[in-house]
Amino acid sequence: MEIGDRNLKTNLYNGEILTSETYGNGLSNEYIYDENQNIIAQNINGNLAYEWYYDDEGDILSHKDLINNNSFTYEYIDGNLHTVNADNGFKISCSETDDKYTISYTNGNVTKTQDTIYDNVEEVNTDEFIPINSTINLISGGKLLNVMLSEETEERTIYSNENSILNSIYKYSDNGIN
Repeated sequence: MEIGDRNLKTNLYNGEILTSETYGNGLSNEYIYDENQNIIAQNINGNLAYEWYYDDEGDILSHKDLINNNSFTYEYIDGNLHTVNADNGFKISCSETDDKYTISYTNGNVTKTQDTIYDNVEEVNTDEFIPINSTINLISGGKLLNVMLSEETEERTIYSNENSILNSIYKYSDNGIN
């Protein structure tokens, strides 16, 4: 990438896989892959900075951040990512039922949870559910209420302390959102 006669960034590829980036200031990133094209290491300015480890299905089992001396482990349920644990006490996890999706963030002894609750769920096919109405309990303590008014129209309202602070109407068409 260039602006005028100054080169801001140069990317090198092996086929479609990015193998290195060099910036105009001389900083560089090198990416190393396994035989399945999973990234297994990243060097920054010639120094090993990150490593990734995978299971036989190609799911990440762990990730090492050598710069910040932190490691992450990944847990799966039925092939879906469920939890990421960090050595420094940070954890993110998710769970889902037919009418609720929950994300929990834990940092040390503090846990924050965000729930998305679906009402009037309509089954579209055996693999997919479309929420007609949903309430998202935000980490900040507020709520986001989504109401599908029709197939093409959705109303979103953000509440803080039970007071509406923002209301938006989205109209969907083949040309995008209006």
